[in-house]
Amino acid sequence: ATILPVTVGLISGISMSFAGAVLPLVLGILTQMDQIGLKTPYMILVLFSGFTGVMASPLHVCLVLSCQFFHADLGPVWKRLILPCALLWIFGIVYFFVLRWIYA
Repeated sequence: ATILPVTVGLISGISMSFAGAVLPLVLGILTQMDQIGLKTPYMILVLFSGFTGVMASPLHVCLVLSCQFFHADLGPVWKRLILPCALLWIFGIVYFFVLRWIYA
């Protein structure tokens, strides 16, 4: 529920792609594991993970256009995004465990 959304987000750079590709898979897996009661924590985890991948993607259109407009090098800008994206992902994982504890 974390690696796949991050990977799809990094590859595509578009939020719609990770949501459309990963959310049905995770819901299907939860249904097969008879854990559908934990749907909300897992959906939150998928959304945080996918959004982190999109924000860190060098293919993200907003990032590319902003770098072109401000004549900034994509490399240094991308390096400055690593820490905020990592913090966002860690917060999402912590929030997942809090929600999982509440819903369990």
